[in-house]
Amino acid sequence: MLFAYNKGVQKCRHGIYMISWIFNISIISLLVILILHYVFEFFGHSPTESSAVNKLQIQKYKSIIEKMTREADTIKTAFEEDHGIVNSDNNNTEDLEQDLELYIRELVVSA
Repeated sequence: MLFAYNKGVQKCRHGIYMISWIFNISIISLLVILILHYVFEFFGHSPTESSAVNKLQIQKYKSIIEKMTREADTIKTAFEEDHGIVNSDNNNTEDLEQDLELYIRELVVSA
């Protein structure tokens, strides 16, 4: 009787292992399907771009340009704050020449 009970427990354990194995395989399959879906969605089917490498290079260049633009804006605002420039949107050549003359005079006076 005890032997038969142990066989039943072993069958039950195999059933639990099988259920957990099916669950794990299902989760892994779902993840693989989702990853492939988003990879295809990212690269798309654009006729203008011949390969996925071009798309990755374009993304790389865009991120580099955005980073450089942010750094340039940071430097520009820091320079404007240091030199007391209030309105940098006015880019008339006369104003630029006057600003340059004032800056040179300040350098000469301070030296």
